[in-house]
Amino acid sequence: MSTQIDSEAPPLAPPRQKRIAGIVRWAARITSVPVFALDLISLLPALASFSISAKDDKLIAVGLAAVCAGLLVGWRWAGCGGGLVLVGVGVILSQQENLSYADPFAVAFGLQGVLFLISAALNAAPSKSSASAWRGIRPALIALLVICATAGAVMIYRGPGPIPLGKERQTFVGVWTGGKGFTLEIGEDGRAKVALSPEAKVEACNNPLLNKTEGSFLVYFHGEDQLELTTGPLGSSKIYHVDRHPHADGKQVKMTLNGSDPYQRGQGMVLVKKPAN
Repeated sequence: MSTQIDSEAPPLAPPRQKRIAGIVRWAARITSVPVFALDLISLLPALASFSISAKDDKLIAVGLAAVCAGLLVGWRWAGCGGGLVLVGVGVILSQQENLSYADPFAVAFGLQGVLFLISAALNAAPSKSSASAWRGIRPALIALLVICATAGAVMIYRGPGPIPLGKERQTFVGVWTGGKGFTLEIGEDGRAKVALSPEAKVEACNNPLLNKTEGSFLVYFHGEDQLELTTGPLGSSKIYHVDRHPHADGKQVKMTLNGSDPYQRGQGMVLVKKPAN
């Protein structure tokens, strides 16, 4: 009788596979802690203003709440938690215009969901009939984890993409010159090019280039009076205070940018917009 029971019992996983499954399970749990904190940073303000938020912001808040719930559930039920996290990430990404530049937070949440799902698969007890199949599937799951982690790291390193300038920022679009050799070209797509001639006279605090004569940047506006030129989350960045917004001065259009830190109003750089061809 005991022989029959033993023959029908699910096979025990080899010690090496059990160690790998245990490592992945605890890796998923431990990494979920900082990811949970990251989620709360975005979720709490979204919930505080939920009643007055636009529809897309409300959907993002719902997605963040689903991610939060999934991270908590994943500690006990990795499969359910991972699935819930990915549903939340799907809701968040549905509100993005350009998925090729996914939000780094959403990428981090998605990687955590994938890690929970792989943990659930690795720690599932295979039946006797599927034991041989699992021996081939488990290495594939480890490879999938490595691929997802690599792709996610690349997307996070690349950071968010350009944000097209809205109607209220169209006055900034164009080619601006100043300092007898400084050129700033701002495009409608949220990208900018900066060129500096050898004889240019520009304060060091207003120069976004580091030992170069030209460079490409992304343009972000913060509030009404700050303009940022950045090469990415791990690259160089220059934040300007807009001392004077684009305005007509006789037959010219001018603006004044000030990159001094700490801020000193007298160090503003006056730029003149080239007439459109």
